[in-house]
Amino acid sequence: MRSDLYSRNVLAFLAALIPILGSLYAAGSYSIEHAGRRRERRIREHVKDVAWAREPEATARADARDAREPSAWHSPYDEIEEFEEKLLQAHGLSKTGVSPREIDLALAMSGPVATAIELRRQWVAILTAAVGVVLVAVDAMSTSS
Repeated sequence: MRSDLYSRNVLAFLAALIPILGSLYAAGSYSIEHAGRRRERRIREHVKDVAWAREPEATARADARDAREPSAWHSPYDEIEEFEEKLLQAHGLSKTGVSPREIDLALAMSGPVATAIELRRQWVAILTAAVGVVLVAVDAMSTSS
């Protein structure tokens, strides 16, 4: 009798614990991923501001090079973009760009495509909830008998 009570308590505990752990994993990994994205966004905004603040000096240097070499045109934006790329690399980021093909694909899609980590989170939440329901059913059947 005592072991039967113990096994029902364990089933009830697992029925509650497994969905909770699945939900905690999904919520925790989502929060960690988006905290990293927020950090990346802050860094990219700051780097963009710092790099483009150098535009007047870069334009002056490009104009000076144009005066020395009138046959070649020197763009100040190359210097700014190179500086921006160096700052991003110093923060462990790369300068990423979206290709025209990726833009066309994104516009043609009926909606956004979930990332692999997002699909994993959803499956963990679904499966742990299903396991919790099964354990509740097993616990209910063991208490009725």
